[in-house]
Amino acid sequence: MKVTSEDVAQKLTDYLYHRITLEGLVDWAELMMMEAEFDKVNFDTIKEIIGRVGLADVRAFALPFED
Repeated sequence: MKVTSEDVAQKLTDYLYHRITLEGLVDWAELMMMEAEFDKVNFDTIKEIIGRVGLADVRAFALPFED
């Protein structure tokens, strides 16, 4: 599966509108880090965002609303 910036934006939007839980968002991000390819366009940004979201359930790496 190839992850694009649009996919990331949609998942974050789903979370902000309470269509998915934080746990669901984190699970998706962890799965994408392990199994997905990232679109070459915006590769670094996509990887950074998904990496941070994947750690959002770890207290030391909490995802503040400002991010």
